This record gives sequence, structure tokens and C-alpha cells, in this order.
Amino acid sequence: MDLSEKIKKIREDKNLTQDEMAERISVTRQAISKWERGVGYPSLEALRLISNEFGVSLNDLLEVGKQERSEEFKPIGFRNYLYAMFYFVAFLISFGIMLTFNLVSAFTSVGLDLESDVGLWFLVIYNVIIGIVCLLWIAMILFCVLPLGRLQVEYNDFGIRVKTLKGYTEIPFEEISELRIIMILNTAPGRLIIKTPRKVYRVFALKDLNHVKTVIDEVKVLNRR
Repeated sequence: MDLSEKIKKIREDKNLTQDEMAERISVTRQAISKWERGVGYPSLEALRLISNEFGVSLNDLLEVGKQERSEEFKPIGFRNYLYAMFYFVAFLISFGIMLTFNLVSAFTSVGLDLESDVGLWFLVIYNVIIGIVCLLWIAMILFCVLPLGRLQVEYNDFGIRVKTLKGYTEIPFEEISELRIIMILNTAPGRLIIKTPRKVYRVFALKDLNHVKTVIDEVKVLNRR
């Protein structure tokens, strides 16, 4: 029995109309009608409401025979190159400032007095600091573009597949202990964190990170055993 038939059976067993069932789980009658006809699919939150309201186990409601589960991977996480462009511009600005200051000090009387020890040491320290900043920008650019390729995350009914420097790595859902995202205003921009008992995977600079996490979370719940 597929999900549409189960939803219809729950409603009929409770002697409810589509309007009455819709009111009890705070959706529209049209939504119930689509679910029962198999032309629409309830969200994970709607499924939880059905489970709680009508006393049906979520596992029973979503049970799918293993032979019906698809092994075909579908794309979901794509590289966001906007961050790489931002870091590249920041690198050019930092390098330009360092180069300009050095040229002004070397060829004009406006900059530092390089004949004095104080001026020379100041220039060295200045170049070291700006050089470190430039190296950090280069590192961030590499994080944003490596591993090469636009597609970085895929999923099927058994797990997800992430692209690493060694190639694609498949992670079964049962091995995922935590899945979270870190956005631009946190410690790092656009980072998907996938924790397993053996390893932590970090996929950097993806588009639509919230959507990626939502899809993985829902598929993980729908196919858990």
C-alpha cells in the first residue's frame, strides 16, 4: 500500500471527510485531495501531524519495501562560486595595497625612509602581515573551488554522496550522526557539516544550503529502518 492509499484509509477509518481531516492537521482540503490521488506529497511536518493526530506510527506510515527504494543518485548540492569571486577581489585589493606601499616607499619621498633601521623593519613587518592576509585569501579561494566541479552533493534512498579530493564518497543514512549547516554570519560561509562515527565531512560554499539540508533530512527519515 502506497502513501496515498494509507492517508485515504486513515481518513475513512476515522469516518472523516477531506474537509474534516484537513482541519485537524491545519491544511487545505485540496491538499488532502492531492495526497490521496497521489499527485502531491505531504511535507515531513504534515506527516508528523498525521502521525500524532491519528495515532499512526511514522515508520508504518512511510514504510517502503527495500526493493522499491531507488539506488539512482540525484543531484542536490551545487558549488556557489560567488564566495570565490569575493575572496579573489579581496586578494587583489590586499596585494594592491602591499605593492603600492612598497613602490611609494622605494621610489618617492612620501613613504618610509628605507635607509633607517626603523623604516626598514616597519616595511618588513608590514609586508609579513599583508602577505599572511593574502595567503589566507588564496586559501579561501582554494576551499571554494576544490574539489573541482559544480556538483558536490548527491542523494538517493540509501544515503548521500559527497565529492572530495579523492573522488565521490558514499555515506549511508544510518552512519550520519549529525547534519548541520554554517552560514556566512557564523564561523564559515556556506558550509555543510556531515558527521559520522568515523569521519566528519565538510562541503564548502554550496548554493541553497537550507534546501540541501532539508531534503537530506526528509529523505533520511522517509527511508530509515
